[in-house]
Amino acid sequence: IETIASGDDGIQIFGGTVDIHHVAAIFNEEDGLEYDQGWQGRGQFIFSMTDELNDAGEHAGDYEGDDYEEFDVNMTFMPYSNPLLYNQTYIGAGAATAIRLHNGAGVRMHNSLFVNFGLGIDFEDEDPCDAWELLLFGETNIENNRFWQIGDSSAIAELILYDDGYVFNGQEVVEAHFIDNNNFAADPDIDFTFSSDSGHVMDPINLTPDSVTMMAELEFLPNDPWFDSVDYIGAFSPSGENWLTCWTYAEQLGLFGAWNGGDVDTDSEILGCTYFFACNYSAAATLDDGTCEIESCAGCTFSDADNYDPEALFDDGSCNGSALLECPADINQDGSVNTSDLLIFLGAFGDDCEE
Repeated sequence: IETIASGDDGIQIFGGTVDIHHVAAIFNEEDGLEYDQGWQGRGQFIFSMTDELNDAGEHAGDYEGDDYEEFDVNMTFMPYSNPLLYNQTYIGAGAATAIRLHNGAGVRMHNSLFVNFGLGIDFEDEDPCDAWELLLFGETNIENNRFWQIGDSSAIAELILYDDGYVFNGQEVVEAHFIDNNNFAADPDIDFTFSSDSGHVMDPINLTPDSVTMMAELEFLPNDPWFDSVDYIGAFSPSGENWLTCWTYAEQLGLFGAWNGGDVDTDSEILGCTYFFACNYSAAATLDDGTCEIESCAGCTFSDADNYDPEALFDDGSCNGSALLECPADINQDGSVNTSDLLIFLGAFGDDCEE
């Protein structure tokens, strides 16, 4: 599953026991992975990347337990969230929080990697039934995870923070849990920074870990047969195999570049637009050069419009003519009323019209 540039969270899970495997949530407006209302499923190989452009990306993971703010939590803490998660990689852009645990959230999180955030784990104790209680009851277990470039110094208070509570030794308790369960700061030796131009990644990332600190010892491997029993930290193998290649939109944007191969040898590559929906798509291109565009082949695709363009591949909303008034529900003016029109309407619903 891949979600990219969502206007809300990347993945939301509301309760139940659904299991997720090989999931990517990239450049989303709010959180990468959010769960709530008692999710107690399993997850492995989860990748979240936060861009933080225009203040996007609040948390890579927003872990909630039950809706205390909706006044449906009771002291039995049922249902409370407590999924079992292995092999996650969360990448930030320096300011966002990697994980927020709140509203009675629990988690059993193992062998995961968190890089380049302002704060690692925000452990809240604001509500009467909050993440703090799940830790005290022994439901939460944060074990054998690695953190790098967190805050200004990667000090332990920046890796995990007791927040909004009144327990005098709350910070000491969460730090003790963190240390006792083999969580620590370590350089994974990966390339996690990127640059882009006009929506295309010019400086790709390489998430292949190259450090002995990214290996997981036998005692930390999952004993549930549903999981792949891999001996490394994070969502990506040190062997360089990237499960996000050959099918994702992120790869088409050039996010991963040459996987596990260092610099790209442009002499052996055919440069061009590799995005097949673009006007200037080149089937022969083997490496995207960032020139893709969708403007030159856009126009009016409604055949009854006065300015119908039979060569247009994309409708640009420019259609005009008296025939358009015969079907006002055809918002995008493609000749039919369908889901596309509904989505356009919902996107504008509630807006004020200019006078």
